[in-house]
Amino acid sequence: MGVIKRQSIKQSLVTYLAIIIGTINILFIYTSTLTKEELGMMRFIIDTPLLLLPFIYLGSNSLTYRFFPNFRNEENKNNGFLFILLFVPLIGFILFSSIFFLNKSSIYSAYSIQLGKHLPYLVFLIPMLFLQAYVGIFSTYSTNFKRIVVPAIINNLFVKISIPTLTILYFLGYFSFSGILNGVIIIYSIVLLALIGYLHYLGGLSFKPKLSFLNKPLLKEMGSFAFFGILGSLGSILATRIDSFMVTSLLNTGYNGIFTIAATMSTVIDVPRRAISGIAAPIIAQAWEDDNIEHIKDLYKKSSLNQFIIGLFILIGIWVNIDDIFAFIPKGDEFILGKYVVLFLGLAKIADMVSGVNHEIIMYSKYYRFNFYAILCLAIFNIIANFLLIPKYQINGAALATLASLSLFNFTKFVYIYYKTKMQPLSIETLWVFLTGLFTLGLAYIIPSTELPFVDILIRSVSVTLVYGSIILYFNISPDINDLVKQGLGIIKSKF
Repeated sequence: MGVIKRQSIKQSLVTYLAIIIGTINILFIYTSTLTKEELGMMRFIIDTPLLLLPFIYLGSNSLTYRFFPNFRNEENKNNGFLFILLFVPLIGFILFSSIFFLNKSSIYSAYSIQLGKHLPYLVFLIPMLFLQAYVGIFSTYSTNFKRIVVPAIINNLFVKISIPTLTILYFLGYFSFSGILNGVIIIYSIVLLALIGYLHYLGGLSFKPKLSFLNKPLLKEMGSFAFFGILGSLGSILATRIDSFMVTSLLNTGYNGIFTIAATMSTVIDVPRRAISGIAAPIIAQAWEDDNIEHIKDLYKKSSLNQFIIGLFILIGIWVNIDDIFAFIPKGDEFILGKYVVLFLGLAKIADMVSGVNHEIIMYSKYYRFNFYAILCLAIFNIIANFLLIPKYQINGAALATLASLSLFNFTKFVYIYYKTKMQPLSIETLWVFLTGLFTLGLAYIIPSTELPFVDILIRSVSVTLVYGSIILYFNISPDINDLVKQGLGIIKSKF
């Protein structure tokens, strides 16, 4: 997989380091320094802008990979493509901010019960929306230069170190809760400036427009793609990120605090998918441009198998230790209400991972319109499922809605890709991975408990790693993973 393997491995390492830090934050620092209501409110301010981004981007974010090959020209600063990507969201932000402030009293009234004393902090959504919009633009645009590692360090490591520092200072009495939110705004401002500086270092920073390059046929094609991009982005956000928003809206910030803990645990699972997707997107777009179908088929199968192997391994490792994890963290008796949220969201991640790079294959092909229609239908399904399941099953209902939505969505894309291109990602190796996972899970459950959470986690984790890893490597189920392990062992031997 060449550059995809190198960049995705590097980003995965960075992301996993960030997740280790994030896990410590969520399980120990946040639970010790914040109440579940305060944690829920902080996450609400950070996560809600992600739901609103489609209204800000106005489809411009969907152009980043698809049309960069058309604009690519280093001598001409890529013909002003970055200016387009930055200008359109500014219009969207101005429109949305105007709507928010014109209807401020109605919005505050609607959230007065759920947010309680935290209601005045709702205004922090506006600066966070601006910052997250442009952080997203610069991060995504950097990927066109086959660079995803440094943006991952800036976005993940820096943020995950800085925000818990704020909560510790708050706990020690240095400032009020509003100081945390002001600090979050400063942190994301620094992230944005760092990304701009890195793009300048790559030689891709140019704010100068080149309107003469935008001929009528290109504008028409971009406009059509952007329109469907609005639908697709809106659907994707509503389908995959609305759960936290709806938990707060239908329940309260306390439940959202519990949901946040559980959702963070499940986030560990799909790190390989995010890494591979980030670097594969521009490569698949170029492969469609070059009509290199065999390359796309190869990426489709390899991404599915490798993501499934790693994702299933992590899910099993988390689930066999789930009770001990909650017993080990501060206020674990409160947060264990999210136990099955971890399982349901984890299974949703697996459904996404075993499907491979199906989103990118459709998105950057001539069939891209299907992706937008499918995502929009998914969003509607997910919203309805949340409204039906959350009142009955509370936070478990939100997780079940996500699982059902993502499973149905990926099955639909699987069928569509096969119907249009005869490509599909599954193989006999996929079945062997599944059976290996079941076998490993069964063995882990028969290991007796020592009644010491840390010791039990260590024993089960080592057992799962040895059994699952040995089977995968011995039978060479994934040559890519075997090669990676051999390279890693070679590096270790050379050091010693």
